[in-house]
Amino acid sequence: MGKTRTASARIPSLDGLRGVAAFVVLISHIMLTFPAFAIAVYETGTTLTPGTWDWWITYTPLHMVWAGHEAVYVFFVLSGFVLTLPVIARESYSWRQYYPKRLVRLYAPVIGAVVLGIGFVFLAPRDDSAGLGPWLRDRPVDPTLWGTLKDMTLVAGPSRLISPLWSLQWEILFSLLLPAYILFAVRQRRMLPIKLTVILLVVAAGCITGQQALIYMPMFAIGSLMAEHMSSLGNWARQLGGIEWGALFATSTILASTRWTLPAITADERASSLATVPALVGCVGIVVTAAYCPAAKNILNTRLAQWLGLVSFSLYLTHEPIVIALAFFFGPGGSWLVALTAIPTSLAVGWLFFLAVERPSHRLAQRVGKAFSKKAEPELTATLARR
Repeated sequence: MGKTRTASARIPSLDGLRGVAAFVVLISHIMLTFPAFAIAVYETGTTLTPGTWDWWITYTPLHMVWAGHEAVYVFFVLSGFVLTLPVIARESYSWRQYYPKRLVRLYAPVIGAVVLGIGFVFLAPRDDSAGLGPWLRDRPVDPTLWGTLKDMTLVAGPSRLISPLWSLQWEILFSLLLPAYILFAVRQRRMLPIKLTVILLVVAAGCITGQQALIYMPMFAIGSLMAEHMSSLGNWARQLGGIEWGALFATSTILASTRWTLPAITADERASSLATVPALVGCVGIVVTAAYCPAAKNILNTRLAQWLGLVSFSLYLTHEPIVIALAFFFGPGGSWLVALTAIPTSLAVGWLFFLAVERPSHRLAQRVGKAFSKKAEPELTATLARR
């Protein structure tokens, strides 16, 4: 395995996809300030009148506009892809440098976001107002010392004061286990169909048992497999025409929205829980489309999409406390005012947070990595070379 592998090049359209996914998460939290949508999401059974506009954007593939959970599936697949690719594309790789860089890269913005989130709580105090819907009623009212420590470390899970932090717990665990994921991806390359089947079966088992680790951790493995088989995937993608790409994107969107379309068809709880499996398959299809479809790449490579990709992590970390603060400030019936103000405010704060916290954390991570820099460990290099 040599340094000539061109697959190590960054795919800009995936940055754009990450930005769009972060924006979808923002929209999802804004939608949850509307009590009717929050009830539909948090209470069992279809609660919206069939045929109405709110029913259509909740129980059809149109839900993908505000499918925040599915956007996180996309994040997980992208993380597996992006973190695996540089390792398998090089002759050697310094894990002594990787670990401190990665942890600083993740934890510095998280700590900054927790501090900012606590500030918004004091700026706009929360209460348990019944008129605000179940999602806002379920938000923690006051920060606690233990909750703050949990949010800043994520080892014991987040406190829910800033709910998007739930995904960072799995991101950090994946980052620590990256060598194991790489070995899973590079060993026995011909067993790709079996590996993918095993991943989906584990996710299904997690859905049935309620074990979140079984649901979310395998999602990163799909991204690692995509990185390892990138050349073959690219060759396959180049054979597709416009009609095939359109069909793939439409099918992927339908599958990705399964968690929302299925409840409108059946009330079976097990079927609804297992809907995560086809939803994950659909999200993978969306990632493939973003990476290789010419039309999708043209859209995702625009300045707006690329800017969203640049600030996506900052936007993801900072937007929810803003949405909640505005919801409590405007009170019951003020959801449309939240929608009108939360989007520009969140984008502005996300950009400022990127400039003040995230970008400096990149520089700090580079300096820390250099301080730990050492000749790459021969064990992993030899292992990859024997593939």
